[in-house]
Amino acid sequence: VQRQLANYNKLIDKLSTNAEMEEVMNDYNMLKAQNELSTQHMDIIFTERQAKEKQTRR
Repeated sequence: VQRQLANYNKLIDKLSTNAEMEEVMNDYNMLKAQNELSTQHMDIIFTERQAKEKQTRR
């Protein structure tokens, strides 16, 4: 969550400093892709943890 807030703050800063829209969009797309990968990674970790917890309950 902190990473996402930092990313949004970076974009807002660029918008408020009149950065080129193309630069802002490039940053947005890069950050969006990074966030999607992070989400996928967290989903995998969560699923693995659930499976391990299920095994230990047996």
